[in-house]
Amino acid sequence: MEIREQAEKLLKRVKKFILCAIDSDGYPTAKAVLPSKGRESLGRIFFVTNTHSNYVKDIIRNNKAGVYFFSPILFRGCLLKGEMTVCDDMSIKAKLWKNSYKGAYPNPEQTYNDPDFCVLEFRAIRGRYYSLFKTTDFDI
Repeated sequence: MEIREQAEKLLKRVKKFILCAIDSDGYPTAKAVLPSKGRESLGRIFFVTNTHSNYVKDIIRNNKAGVYFFSPILFRGCLLKGEMTVCDDMSIKAKLWKNSYKGAYPNPEQTYNDPDFCVLEFRAIRGRYYSLFKTTDFDI
């Protein structure tokens, strides 16, 4: 199986993601997130968070980002490099909304249209896959 196919397969299985950005001082930051329903492919992944978070502020300032996902059981991981942007498409926000998110927002009547419900779109340009003590770089 090709490396990119292995990375795609891992993307669909994992339960933990680490999002990386550059802060206002030029240092890398990291944020752990749970997977959203928006795992289309290695080239385009959606994440949900709060608009007011420091991570979103960092991404607006500098959209270069990294996404790392892994399986500690399989001892495999993948780092993707690319660009992260705030997605304002209401149809995508509606698709990614889960009712379990209601507790994180002050107005329970609002759903995906809550101004603090933020969808981030990550577009990868290259990746590095780790498996069996070996790393392989690949383009998206």
